[in-house]
Amino acid sequence: MKSLDKVWDQLVESLLFPHRNAELLKELLSDPVRDKHEWTLLLRAVEKGHKEAVKRLLAAGADPNVRDIIDITPLMYAANLGDVGIVRLLIKAGADLNAQEKSEGSTAKIFAVKAGYLDIVEILRRRGGMPELKPGVFKGIGVFYRWGLDKSWNDLLEALKSLHDNAELLEELSIDPVQDNEGRTLLLRAVEERHEDAVKHLLAAGADPNVRGIIASTPLMQAARLGDVGIVKLLLDSGANPNDRDKDGNTSLMVARHRGHVGVIKLLLQAGAEG
Repeated sequence: MKSLDKVWDQLVESLLFPHRNAELLKELLSDPVRDKHEWTLLLRAVEKGHKEAVKRLLAAGADPNVRDIIDITPLMYAANLGDVGIVRLLIKAGADLNAQEKSEGSTAKIFAVKAGYLDIVEILRRRGGMPELKPGVFKGIGVFYRWGLDKSWNDLLEALKSLHDNAELLEELSIDPVQDNEGRTLLLRAVEERHEDAVKHLLAAGADPNVRGIIASTPLMQAARLGDVGIVKLLLDSGANPNDRDKDGNTSLMVARHRGHVGVIKLLLQAGAEG
């Protein structure tokens, strides 16, 4: 019976010259070998931080949700080690973000929080929501929510500088769930900042134009309040509901009329706004 160590060494050696070792690589990548701790080649590759091996193993069909003898998944190990690149590979391959190990019920997100890798917490949170933290696991959670919004906003501004190179990040940011302790998302932040380009790309990548913060104000209501004709048009063209109401019963049209924003009023009426 082959040992995991031997197969791993062969795999690493073969990856140095992949074209020359194509057949051997194919055989090694599909090897189901496990050691006494139930470790597979994928778990070993994650532990070693060998991104190329992880990529090849996943492409060859390695299970991204495999567990070792203590019930830890590759994503949990990668999160605990702070390896952003491998975390992204595992997520793309279908790793379960909400899988829990049995001893404490910790998810990959909680592993990342405990280890202090907030960049990975941010990535995991975007894909699967904020982890449910046990008392004492992470203090100052309100601060973390605010940090999350600010960091994602800065990431978005950087991504907009090079759209071609940051397409995946833009998509990830655009479907980002609630960010701060007031329930604001990046789209709401972009509207408040009157950053039309950010609004445009967030909507194009899938951001919900009817998302609400805790105060129940939609992006369209905010844009109407600010009198931003360009952003109002973008939101309406993306399916924003002109007749949504806030907690006080106000519509975007009411807000625009109160502020005297004639251009916005015209757009809203053309879109079928009432009130």
